[in-house]
Order: sequence, then C-alpha cells, then structure tokens
Amino acid sequence: MRERKKEGVVKVSSAGAASPPSRHEPVVSVYKVKRGDTLDKIAQRNNTTISTLLKLNNMKANEPLHAGRKLMVPNAEDKTVEVKKPVVVKSKIHTYRVKKGDTLDKIAQKYKTSIGELRKLNKMNHADVLYVDQKLKLPPHSSL
Repeated sequence: MRERKKEGVVKVSSAGAASPPSRHEPVVSVYKVKRGDTLDKIAQRNNTTISTLLKLNNMKANEPLHAGRKLMVPNAEDKTVEVKKPVVVKSKIHTYRVKKGDTLDKIAQKYKTSIGELRKLNKMNHADVLYVDQKLKLPPHSSL
C-alpha cells in the first residue's frame, strides 16, 4: 500500500526543523494570515489557544501580524494536540464619578453603552438613585 502525504501538514521538532511525525509532537498545518486576522480569531478557528500559537511560531504576544505571513497551527485531526477553550482577557473596568445633574441615560449615552448594562454592572435596580460622587463601573468597551 502507498501512503499519501497530506499537503500543508508538517511535523515540527523542538529545534523548529521539519521532521517525520512522532507520537509526542503535534501535527501542524500552515495557515496564511489574512487581512483583519488576529491571534484570537485564528486560535478560535483552529480550536486552540493564543499561547499555543505563540509557542508554535516562536512569537511574542505583542508581535504584529501581517497579511501573508504563514503561521503554524495545530492540525485538528491530531488527537495529541491539547484543545483548550480560548483565554478571554478581561479589559480593565473603568469607573465614573457621578456629577450633579447626571442620569443613567446621560452617562450611558456619553460612554456609548446602555442603561441596562450600567445597571447590571453596578448591581442596580430601577428604584436605585444616583448620588453626587457615587462611583459607577463602566463596561470595558465604553469609550473614555
């Protein structure tokens, strides 16, 4: 019987050189970075983590991705690859100090969020009122 080699699949040794597949090293595929790609998006598409991509490609987290760059990604068919849920990096929560005349509506509009989101984040119900100098948490995506 003849064995067929799968194109784009290579074995990477710890030295980084291509070598025949073994049981202890993950099989990887080559992925060509497209415009708008992020390590997070690539990791999610390939059922892996950002840290795995960084290790496989000998990269640093702050290293820019350029369209056309070729990255090694774990092959989903390989059962030796540890598949983890992508790491969600929480952004720093910002706070806002309530000023005289503020309303949840005004604050929500100013920071491009919703009243409901502000209430949820600050564990407020409809009967709660705002006080001058009260600190409110703002969602991470709000523009400051």
